[in-house]
Amino acid sequence: MTSTPPADAEFDALQRKLVPLWRSIDHINADPQTIVVVPSITDATGDRDGLPNVVLEAMSSGRPVIASDVGAVSSAVVDGRTGVLVPPADAEALAGALEFLVDQPDCRERLGREARARVERDFELHTCTTRLRHFLETVYA
Repeated sequence: MTSTPPADAEFDALQRKLVPLWRSIDHINADPQTIVVVPSITDATGDRDGLPNVVLEAMSSGRPVIASDVGAVSSAVVDGRTGVLVPPADAEALAGALEFLVDQPDCRERLGREARARVERDFELHTCTTRLRHFLETVYA
């Protein structure tokens, strides 16, 4: 008799829940990147992504983002305003957020629109370099 390690059992359970849901997304529209999902974790050594580029890229493309609340993700994704944040390693929360956005086209559109506006306002190159310059001027004044 063999047993499935807990991590494999959790993955299998998540896969059983998300795969049928993902297949049902076909009714959103023909674009498979309508919702961008960025699940992240902090590993046993504490390593994690800071702010994954894909988050800002998706936001700048006007896509709603569902992301794990790790690292600096929340500096870009404002839960309920520019995307949806879920706890890391919480398959149920991730699936629930995906189900919600699949069923809410107006919310998807609003989140995508606000996400793009946030990236243009707060993460544009000139804006970021100006903030950095002001910070360095303050530190080295």
